[in-house]
Amino acid sequence: MNVRLRFMEKYLILTITLIAAFSGCDAGGTRATVTGTLTYPGAAVTFTYYVWVENDTYNPVAETSGVVAIAANSVNYSISDVLYGTYYIHAVADYTDDGAPEHEQYYGGVKVNPTSEPNAVVPSSGTVVFDITFSH
Repeated sequence: MNVRLRFMEKYLILTITLIAAFSGCDAGGTRATVTGTLTYPGAAVTFTYYVWVENDTYNPVAETSGVVAIAANSVNYSISDVLYGTYYIHAVADYTDDGAPEHEQYYGGVKVNPTSEPNAVVPSSGTVVFDITFSH
């Protein structure tokens, strides 16, 4: 009984040590910034945009949005603190401010169709660029 108790004590101490050692791993070294340019191929417009980093379609893990207040056909976006991994990058543009997107595009997809597998690889640090041009 004493031997078994000592084993459990050592196992518990090892477990607590490992949890303490790896509890801060997400901070700093395993997160990056996702940036890019959203481009509307038509005439310059004013619009609201939304960009999501998704681990599955329509399941965001990070996001940003904004309003292009002057007539333009492109806008730069940036999402910081994204955990490394492979994702879908999903963007929509609302040109009529009615809450319904007039244009929707996935990085590497065709119109609203995402690629068959996530294809946007976010590194463990630094900045990565994913430009998206909306299709008509």
